[in-house]
Amino acid sequence: GSHYEASQGLGGDLWGLVPLGSGKLKVFSADFSGHGVGSALNTFRLHTFMSSGTILAESPAAWMAQLNEYLCSVLPIGQFATMFCAVIDFDAGEVVHASAGVPSQLLSGSTAHEPFRLIDGTGYPLGLIQGATYEEVRSRFAPGGGLILYSDALIETPDPPRQVFTPERLAEFVNLKGRGMDCRRLPSEIVSYLERKAKQKPNDDLTIISLFHRNAVPGEDHLQAFDGGVK
Repeated sequence: GSHYEASQGLGGDLWGLVPLGSGKLKVFSADFSGHGVGSALNTFRLHTFMSSGTILAESPAAWMAQLNEYLCSVLPIGQFATMFCAVIDFDAGEVVHASAGVPSQLLSGSTAHEPFRLIDGTGYPLGLIQGATYEEVRSRFAPGGGLILYSDALIETPDPPRQVFTPERLAEFVNLKGRGMDCRRLPSEIVSYLERKAKQKPNDDLTIISLFHRNAVPGEDHLQAFDGGVK
């Protein structure tokens, strides 16, 4: 499930799903600094590079290092992107992720009864420092698990310290309201609560993605659960 809303008609958020074959799926979310036309052009630059046929690494850390080198060569000084990337291996029942300066994202790696927990989002934003490297974290991701990604507008509306959600409050909300809910419905539930409590729209581009690992059905393609492509 997903929700995307640009703050000024054009936005600087970009997310996508990339089937890798062999029961693996890559999911990523990027958030460029700034708003409007400038950040939208930067998302276009990044998406064009990702779609250009350049051989990109499967590993989240190596992939983001490649993207960082490209963005360092094209972005104006002071502009950058934060990013989260994960590769889900359905056959192995695990997820490997790397981060570049994003808020703490949410992961529930095992059964539907395991609560969502915060995972570290620190790392060098893309486009600032040439030669930056990124660390990978490997976690269990079995049927019943889930992954929730979001841009920082969700935890900065209204402006801190009056924000509706902090990462901790978001985890509490999802564990209380989201368990057992269809993942396609969860982002809209989060946004509805945010707008009701904040009484205003976010001042930045807002992206929310929810991925739930369905219980496997014999003979079924795991990737059907995440059919959607790049958005």
